[in-house]
Amino acid sequence: MNKKAYPPKKALNFLLGFMDQEEQESFKEYVSSVYGELLSKKGLKAARRWFWSQFIRSLPGLVITSMQGGLNMLLNYLKVAIRNMTRKKLMTFINISGLMLGVSCCLLAVLYVSDELSYDRFHENQDTLFRVTRVSYDNSDGSIRHRDPDMVPAMAKDLTEFFPDIKYQTLFAPSTGVVRYQDKIFRERIHLVNAPFFQMFSFPLLKGSPESVLSSRNDIILTKSCSEKYFGNRDPVGKTMQVTFGKEMRDFIVTGVSGDPPKNSSIQFEILIHISNLPWAYGRPDLLQTYAAGWWGTPIFVQLKEGVSAARVEQRFHPFTRQYFASNIERWRAKGWSREGNPFSFYLQPIKDIYLDVGVYHGRGVASIYILMGIAVMVLLIACINFTNLSLGLSSTRSNEIGIRKVIGAEKKQLVFQFWGESLMMTFVAFGGGILLTLLLLPTFNTLSGKMLNADALLKMQNLASGAVLMVVTGFLAGSYPAFIMAGFQPVEIMKRRLAIGMKSGVTKALVVFQFILSVSLILSTMLLSDQLSFLINKDLGYEKKGLVVVRTQERTFQESQRLLNTFRNRIAIYPDIKAVSACNAPFGLARYPRSSNPEGIDCHYNMVDSRFVGTLGLHVIEGRDFIQNADNSSNEALVNQSFINALGLDLESGILIDQEIIDRLGIPDYLNQTQIVGVLEDFHFSVLSHEIFPAIFHLRPVSPFTRILVKIGTKNIPSTMRYLEEAWKEVQPDKPFVHYFQDDALENLYQSQKRWSAIIRYVSILTIFIACLGIFGLTVNMINRRTKEIGIRKVLGAGIYRVMYLIMKEYMILVALANVIAWPLVWIIMQKVLQNFPYRINIGIKYFFLSGVISMAVAMGTVLFLVIKAAAVNPVKCLRHE
Repeated sequence: MNKKAYPPKKALNFLLGFMDQEEQESFKEYVSSVYGELLSKKGLKAARRWFWSQFIRSLPGLVITSMQGGLNMLLNYLKVAIRNMTRKKLMTFINISGLMLGVSCCLLAVLYVSDELSYDRFHENQDTLFRVTRVSYDNSDGSIRHRDPDMVPAMAKDLTEFFPDIKYQTLFAPSTGVVRYQDKIFRERIHLVNAPFFQMFSFPLLKGSPESVLSSRNDIILTKSCSEKYFGNRDPVGKTMQVTFGKEMRDFIVTGVSGDPPKNSSIQFEILIHISNLPWAYGRPDLLQTYAAGWWGTPIFVQLKEGVSAARVEQRFHPFTRQYFASNIERWRAKGWSREGNPFSFYLQPIKDIYLDVGVYHGRGVASIYILMGIAVMVLLIACINFTNLSLGLSSTRSNEIGIRKVIGAEKKQLVFQFWGESLMMTFVAFGGGILLTLLLLPTFNTLSGKMLNADALLKMQNLASGAVLMVVTGFLAGSYPAFIMAGFQPVEIMKRRLAIGMKSGVTKALVVFQFILSVSLILSTMLLSDQLSFLINKDLGYEKKGLVVVRTQERTFQESQRLLNTFRNRIAIYPDIKAVSACNAPFGLARYPRSSNPEGIDCHYNMVDSRFVGTLGLHVIEGRDFIQNADNSSNEALVNQSFINALGLDLESGILIDQEIIDRLGIPDYLNQTQIVGVLEDFHFSVLSHEIFPAIFHLRPVSPFTRILVKIGTKNIPSTMRYLEEAWKEVQPDKPFVHYFQDDALENLYQSQKRWSAIIRYVSILTIFIACLGIFGLTVNMINRRTKEIGIRKVLGAGIYRVMYLIMKEYMILVALANVIAWPLVWIIMQKVLQNFPYRINIGIKYFFLSGVISMAVAMGTVLFLVIKAAAVNPVKCLRHE
């Protein structure tokens, strides 16, 4: 039959959707009969005209009626939910508290991740801004050996000539100088940049224009906070400041004030001056003209022209390398590079990737994001498990309600929607409490994470959207299983009391075990990470770090630093608490060294020291001799560590003279050629403990200034000794501030990141076991209420208090013990991999597993002990009267 003989099917079905089953049949029959009659008498157009007129007239009333019915049903669900929540106040409090803690942890994690992912994304030109990065290749297989952002300064000008697709380029060269304005004098971190710096980057200028603030060699730009330090609330523009590098002082005119760089910027600065001052600041006149061999120390940023891709520019980096680094490549080949291609080249790293790109030296990586999100999800999951368990436990008190609803005709989907609605309502309340808790915890979280997050971050659209999704997902996860289980109860089973609910349910037991697996895992991880951190902080480094004061010389030439060292040492030598004084050139004990780029792949540390270096640090010479005391630094002598001898297979007894072959194998500077090794030091940690000890040379040959004076002092009267050192410094160096640190404090500060994560995991482990215990507490309350008569009968039959306690607690003891047994091997596998990142690490002994078992068992049992004792001590008569 022709389809036109029937009313429009889709429109008719749409109207039927607003009616119940009985109305649907009668309405469908009426419409079909009228439509058919009109079709036969007046034709298709008349029939269709009638149908659509009836559709338009009926639709508003049906929609309004449906909405009223839905609203009435929603209000009914809301009343039932509120009634159940108020009747079971303790269970409601436990559920909401657990969810609130879980939501708060997730919101804090969302804020943290949002901040991490926002780094360097505030620049208007972010899509065209890149950092030039060098990539070094391995001689054996051509794979990438090392990626480093430090460039040769002279290559910056050649980049714009060789690559017409580059619009702007700027160096970002760090240096340290003394800045003076009137009577205010400070040692400052100063960055040298090219004129287009503010045209490339979106750092707001509060005073001055981006095109002109760095147009002259004598221009200086201050950040807002730096300006306030020197000028207070006065306008600094046009004022003259003095900057000193080494012994030379120059005048600079303040031409602009920049806003402080945002915290989520990889580029941080306080003072900027023009790049033409770089040779003066570094004490190397040819630094911007020639490719000074062996000196790579300045990041270079470029901005590409609109529409130019990074890949198009990177295609020409190999010919650029061959043209401008031909002499470097020849030196590499002389040192053993045997492959056809270049031993190194360059690529463009997007500015948006700088902060999190762990493949480049100093990149932070995304591990912290994954760890924190994993922890937050874990806490929320435990809270959802609590909700599920308690909802199942409470289902016994609602079995009659469910049975009656089903008997009078309630459909399963209606019951599911009701329980989902109750779950979402409780989640909504918990979400509101979670936001308040997040605001309260934010200062503490900032301290733990090292962030500067604020409450405004919660109001960002992406974070609000994340929170809304979190609320819905949490309500769905927490309420789905109880909703389907309770809605699926059959009336016959309800009346016969055959429901497997609460602690009788295998699902409930499995969820309790899962909760404690997570809790035990975090307890174990906390103990292991804390002990590993304590091990690193307290490890014997092979030198005397207690009482070692490091003073920055702030000199630019060797002669000036040597003169300062001698003058300062002679001035403080008479003080009884001054034990020894020495000096060195390179950072000592605190540096994280990148992998060497030499073809042989052997890393080597080299450091210029003075003749009292060994005695000041308490090092041990195991072969040969120490430097001759009071020898000047014109000698060609050097000391090496034991790893140096082992790596090269040398023998000190036959004499070791550093020749070109050793220089090529280690990739050390040519100025060490013909240096005589006179002694071997016992291995000690001149680098941070994230590096294993590798070959090191400590030489006397003067090649650069001493940057650090090492003063060994007594530890009994440190404040007076430090006052004496500062007074002595002001006498011998009145034009430069006394900048110092204690070596042991600086070493401990190196592990701030590990300390933060250890503290975060410690607090989270306490939180997870607290939430898990909340769940056990609620389950125990339900179980005791159900077994009140059983307890009374057992007591009447002679069971003592301890027997009753055992009957109630044994199930939890078994579940917690099972959780420990499952968690132990999992944690052992994970922590073995984590600790492999530490060259020096603790052993994972059985004591940690024993302690985690004792703690988890004690906490779980302590949670329900009061309830169990109270239940066991109740008069049996009262128990037997219990309904």
